[in-house]
Amino acid sequence: MTNEQLLLPGMDFRETASSIDNLFIGFFPDGLHAKRTADLGVELGKLQGLHGKFRRADLLHITLCKIGTYRNGLREDHLNAAKQVCGNVAAVSCPIEIHFDRVMTFQGGEGRHPFVLCGHDHDPELHAIHDLLLRGLVKLGLPIGANSNFNPHLTLAYAKERMHEVPVKPIRWTAGELCLVHSLVGKSQYRILGRWPLFG
Repeated sequence: MTNEQLLLPGMDFRETASSIDNLFIGFFPDGLHAKRTADLGVELGKLQGLHGKFRRADLLHITLCKIGTYRNGLREDHLNAAKQVCGNVAAVSCPIEIHFDRVMTFQGGEGRHPFVLCGHDHDPELHAIHDLLLRGLVKLGLPIGANSNFNPHLTLAYAKERMHEVPVKPIRWTAGELCLVHSLVGKSQYRILGRWPLFG
């Protein structure tokens, strides 16, 4: 048995940030769309007078489901359950057209507000696959408290300033596979642990 530990809400892990790991399921744009979106994010940020850290193209994604945040490594039972759920959901889901047509900032920490691309208030296809993932995780006994408020978006940067919603020329790409991702917190590094094409 490893000494891994699932962090609970409210626990302070700032002193050990280098040993914190996130596990999530998401959609990633392909290389061309990711590059175009990253470049657009920088352009839009400048137009809105935002300053901050813009994300690399390979980090751009839509988080569909958060599995957990861990200290000292991922939990093997959570990892195996997530892989099983991804396989089951991908088998009954079709590729989804992503459509984002506005940018805004979410409330974040001081000087670190997520600058995001987002779309319609309710995208039925994205919400449907999110719900399938949650039901699968619940069936396998995993906690899902961090997923109660699903607001599909793609984070372009972490900005020092806040801004209101602004319409932009629609950004479109097709999400064709679920990705299970190990995020190394504080290192701007993702490890793709599995990919499941949507075959439904």
